[in-house]
Amino acid sequence: MDLAERIDSFPEAWRPNPGDKLIGTVVEIGERASDYGGSYPVVTVLADDGREVVFHAFHTVAKSELARQRPEIGDRIGVKYFGRDEERKYERYRVVVEHQRPAPSGPDWDKVAAQAEAELREELLPMPPEEAAK
Repeated sequence: MDLAERIDSFPEAWRPNPGDKLIGTVVEIGERASDYGGSYPVVTVLADDGREVVFHAFHTVAKSELARQRPEIGDRIGVKYFGRDEERKYERYRVVVEHQRPAPSGPDWDKVAAQAEAELREELLPMPPEEAAK
């Protein structure tokens, strides 16, 4: 679906029944304010049937699954709604993401950057006189 087709349509909200699946490509990711405080993720999916569908992940398990999987625009995503677990009182979802970016390799660059910044801060601190005398 190109931009002209996307702008001419309005994505529908996914309102699943138990057993329903949403499978397609992530085309947009956002966040919405919740009526209950905080916010929740909103993922627009170009479904395999050609429709744009919006997944409002306001249920705790859906939100948690997305946070764990960390989808990005261009990734393939599959979401299945299993229904309400009456015993535990939550909505059950399964989210699977096929990332289109290469798998990370090498060191954790955020950790390396934080370590380097900490080392730089230590070097910039004035050296105690006893250390300077050595």
